[in-house]
Order: sequence, then structure tokens, then C-alpha cells
Amino acid sequence: MKINAQRDTIKIKVFILFIFITLMSCTKQNPIEEAFYTKPNEYWQYYTETYHGPSFLKFNKNKTSVNVSIEKNKFIVRETAGDVLLFPLKWSVSKDSILTWDHRKYDIVSYNDKLILLYTKGKNETNGKIESGFIYLIKGTIDNVRKEPGYYGHKRELHPEKYIEK
Repeated sequence: MKINAQRDTIKIKVFILFIFITLMSCTKQNPIEEAFYTKPNEYWQYYTETYHGPSFLKFNKNKTSVNVSIEKNKFIVRETAGDVLLFPLKWSVSKDSILTWDHRKYDIVSYNDKLILLYTKGKNETNGKIESGFIYLIKGTIDNVRKEPGYYGHKRELHPEKYIEK
């Protein structure tokens, strides 16, 4: 009788351990998603080949992203542009490295804690053409704000002599 009780106790402990391990593995965070999160003093700056304005983004643990501006060393959340609601946008990352950001899908080409490289292909909402390209998210901090993408194009226009190839 005592041996059966010990076996039952062992079975119960093994079962509880199995349930605990299963629950822990189900709640484990996707490491790519963890790379997107921004700390209170961090942001991601959005760069593309064609977009030249400043765009600062924060990706939150509640799986929303917001567009922010930086004024006097503080983040100001920008949710609208006139009458158009821009943010917050929901986002998630699948196990096969596809970022779903609002209603669009992006391939995550590469990532680390300083840079995320995305590939996109889809219909341009303005002209209806199928377009593709890369999006660079480069991490910055509020006390060391990165130059906006347009800076580099203007620099080349102002000083073409510096870029002559021999």
C-alpha cells in the first residue's frame, strides 16, 4: 500500500513538472520581438531609400508602436496627422521572421539590438504600383539623436566634390 502511494506521489510530481515546463515554454518571448522593444530613453529611426523625413518609433511590450517626436529631450507621442489616425499600430513577429505591422507584412532580413532590416513588397497606396524595398530601423537614444535620412542626401548635394570616384 505504501509503495503504491509513493508511486502515485511520484506520478503527480512528474505530471505537475510537465505542466509547469509546458506553461513556461508557451510563455517564452519570441527573441525577435524582444529586439523591437524600446526602453524609455530609446527609439527606432525609420530609414528607406525614398523617405527623407524624420520618423521616430517606439515599439512597446503591449505590441503597439507609436510615432514620436523629440522636443527638449522628451518624447512627444504623435497619434494623428491632421484628421488621419496614424498610431498606435499593432505589431507582432511570427516564428518564421515575418513582421505584421498594422495591416502590412515585412520580412525581417536581419536584426540585432541596434539595427533591424526589413524587406517589403506590396501595392503603393498612393499610385497602386507594386513596389519593393528595404526599411532600416536604427536604434537611437533621446540624448544622442541620429540625423534624419534627408541629411545625407543634402550633404551630397551641397558637397558633390567630396564624392567624386577615381
